[in-house]
Parts: sequence; C-alpha cells; structure tokens
Amino acid sequence: MRFWPASPLYTLPFFILSLLQLTTADTSSNTPPQKPCTVTSAQSGNFFDLGQLTRTAASTSSPSSSESNTVHDWTARGHDYTANFTLNICAPVVSSVVDVESVPTSQKSNISAFYISQEGKQYSIGGVSTSPYFRGRKLVLEYVGGSPCPTPDDADDDEEREKEKTSKKKKKKESGYRKSTIMSHLCDRDAIRPVISFVGEVNECGYFFEVRSSAACPTVGTQALGPVSVFGIIGLVAALVYLVGGCMYQRTVMHARGWRQMPNYAVWASLVGGVWALIESIWNRCADRLHLPRSPYDRLSARRSSLESENRLIDSLDEDWGDDS
Repeated sequence: MRFWPASPLYTLPFFILSLLQLTTADTSSNTPPQKPCTVTSAQSGNFFDLGQLTRTAASTSSPSSSESNTVHDWTARGHDYTANFTLNICAPVVSSVVDVESVPTSQKSNISAFYISQEGKQYSIGGVSTSPYFRGRKLVLEYVGGSPCPTPDDADDDEEREKEKTSKKKKKKESGYRKSTIMSHLCDRDAIRPVISFVGEVNECGYFFEVRSSAACPTVGTQALGPVSVFGIIGLVAALVYLVGGCMYQRTVMHARGWRQMPNYAVWASLVGGVWALIESIWNRCADRLHLPRSPYDRLSARRSSLESENRLIDSLDEDWGDDS
C-alpha cells in the first residue's frame, strides 16, 4: 500500500493559523494603553469616546452664546431637589470649589461634580474618573470620594433629633461614607450638546444622572474588529488556502502546467465559457433587433470559418489539378 507524503493543501491551513496566532499574540503584547475616557464594549466590540464631553480651560461654550469666551461646566437642574448640580465629564470642574465641605485641600482640584445648598455651602459629590465601564449594555461613569454623607436621624431619640435641628452651630455627624455619583450615558445622535438629567438621590449620599449625547454612540475603533471584519478575514484566508494549496497540489502531484494548475480548472472554464456564451447570445439578439454591429468575437468566428472554407476549397482544387496531371 502506497502512502502519499503530506500535501501542501493540508499543511498550508495549519501554517496560516499558526501565523495568525503569532500575529495576534504580538499585537496584543504591543497594544498601546487605552486613551483616558474611552472604553470598548466586550459584548459588541464597539468603541466609545466620552472625551468629547470634557470641559477644560481651552474649551469654550456654544458659539451662539453671548459669553463665547467664557468656559462653563455642564449643569443639571435638581427640580424638586433643593439644589442644582455642576459637573464635568472625565475631568475636574472648571468652577471654583475652594469652600467645599470636608474635602482635603489636596483633593479639591480633582472634584468633578458638586452642588451648592440653600445655606450657600458647596458639597462635592465625587472626584474625577477617566475610566467609563459597561454594566451589561449600560455605559456608566462613576465618581466617588465626595463630601461625607450625613448620618440618618435616629427615630428612637426624639430629644437628640430636636437638638440637632435647633442648634445652628452644631455640625452634622459623619457616617464614614462619602457622596458619589453615577452617570448613565445614552446615545443620542441628534444632540448638539449633552443633555444631563438628574434622576434621583439616595440618603443624600448617592446621586444618579442620565446623560444623552452623540459621544455615547459607538464609533469605529482600531482596538476591536466587528463581526463583519472577522468573517471577511476568515473568508479571505479560506480563499487563499483554496487557491494556493490547490495550485501547489495540481503542479506537484498532477503535474499540471499553465492555467490547468488552477484547482477545478474544468469546472471554472466551463462556467466562464457558459457565462460568456450567454452574454454573447444576448448581445447578438439585441444587435439584430437594433441593427447594431455584432460582437467582435462573433465576427472573428465568422471570418475564421470563411477562411477555413476557402482553405478547404483550395485543397480540393489542388487535388483535382493533381489528378488531371
């Protein structure tokens, strides 16, 4: 029993897969760190850049504004809450927060959201964060480390609660927790500027906002490939394996030369010939009806057939003359 050696048709796919694995490993090790305020969805592979919403000293307000040279933070109305909110995205607020309550001096320059109470006191509701993330399909940005959360009133001690309300000089007790902010970013391609809505708060400690903007819409990133690109690469690799491997097999094993080295040459040749004959037939029919010149290929065939008939006539005449002599 004879065993053929391993054909390139079978070894080439393994070689290409190994090459792709090495390329992927190399690119993953050399991938630069992700830009701040950007994130790639692990589920869809879409790329998101919230850095467009960042307000800095170099940014300006809307050109239609009368104060076009003044830098503004983003604001959100509290509605039934006792204060409005000022915040920035992935950067500290531009507004002055010198008198913020119970935040160390070293951290005051990193406050990204705050509000001013009716008494005129500033309360931080979170420090800067440049790392948005996905919770399921929700794009979320979270700020933590704000001003201390107030201690809830003890319902069982009415006298102590009354003293805390009537004493103006007495400071509020601190619970050990600090105010924080969660912003849910939603895609709105029609939004010229972000629309930030205050959703609610929990025990004056956790604050929730909804941000609608075009920056929350997925864009094409270089860090991930979509499903269409992946299937396109797979199809390209399969086509290369079919052509290169088939040609090598036809040349080395079947000893084919020229166009016959193509895999399944007879099938492809008959298919191309059938398509060409169909196109030529349609063209000739249209040419006959519209009195257009026929295809060059048809004229060449007619000329060739006429030449062959002339050659046959000359040969027959030569034979007759030869017989007479």
